[in-house]
Amino acid sequence: MNIKQMEAMLPDFSDEILKDFEKTQDNFKSITVQKGLQMLERRKMDTNTAKKTEFWQKLQKNLELNLKPFLNDLAMKKSNANKERKITEFFKYIDKNTNK
Repeated sequence: MNIKQMEAMLPDFSDEILKDFEKTQDNFKSITVQKGLQMLERRKMDTNTAKKTEFWQKLQKNLELNLKPFLNDLAMKKSNANKERKITEFFKYIDKNTNK
């Protein structure tokens, strides 16, 4: 299965998440697939999980649900992270604060 097929399994992200990270739908889906695969690898989970729509739907839901808490956490740290750093920190936050 290739990256584009995995991106197609991801539901669309809200305008809010796209605006906060200054990305287009396609850009953010691409980043999400890359980071999602890295999470699977780090957690030593079966990579075949990435072939399931359920995995991508759950990840997308977790990203949407954790956006506000992440932004609040970022504000409390008074972070001046640039766009790319903010995205990296967001996915670290998701990896740390969501179940396997």
